[in-house]
Amino acid sequence: MRRNDAFNPLEGGDRISVGPDQARRQCHLTNRWRAGRFALRPAILFGLAALACLSPTARLQANLIPIGTQGFVDLGTTASDTGNILTATAFSISNWISVGSQSGIFVGMPIEFLGPQTFDVNVPSTISFHDPVFGAFSATSLFNVTPGPNSIVYSYNGDWLPGAQGGLTGGPFPAALNLAFLQIGGPSTAISTSGTVTVSVEETVIAEPSSFFLSLTGVAAGIVLYLRRRWRDLQAGPAVTV
Repeated sequence: MRRNDAFNPLEGGDRISVGPDQARRQCHLTNRWRAGRFALRPAILFGLAALACLSPTARLQANLIPIGTQGFVDLGTTASDTGNILTATAFSISNWISVGSQSGIFVGMPIEFLGPQTFDVNVPSTISFHDPVFGAFSATSLFNVTPGPNSIVYSYNGDWLPGAQGGLTGGPFPAALNLAFLQIGGPSTAISTSGTVTVSVEETVIAEPSSFFLSLTGVAAGIVLYLRRRWRDLQAGPAVTV
């Protein structure tokens, strides 16, 4: 067989003479190589999808860990727009003060006078109060209302910015407020108001490294088995002739 008689696209440049059997074998190998290359695609895509599911950001979970509670009361008498705590929506607190009912970062905080407050219980943005020592609480959403015979409790999610108490900086931190109104004598009698702020921090939970290793091992084994089966099918398949 002389060179320069026929062009060989696999080697380039020179031409060779090939017989019919050699041409069929070359075509068969070329088609087998192409089929094998395309067979890799689903395996690669499967691996990438699995790795995306196993990425650390997909395994992050945030849990709220309480770090302190602080109680408040109205030192005077609370007024309402209807005189009945079960139907009222607007409340005017005469003197909102902190009390000794406290835990965590608020232990040891002295009595603080936050002054008059006006709350619309159905509008969370109006539920806010602040003090240089306590910090600042702002409600963001109302998530529960618990009425009783002569009482009603509103529960809010919100944010808290640190004051001088507790030694914390930064924020805002997740917080919650239970705001309770008590009217022992029924409608048109005196209203007592109290509240408890709970401050929390977010704890991030990440899956253990061993879990990632086992998951990746399973993905790798699946890819290997898939490729072996595909290669075996290609080897056993009929030759493609032209």
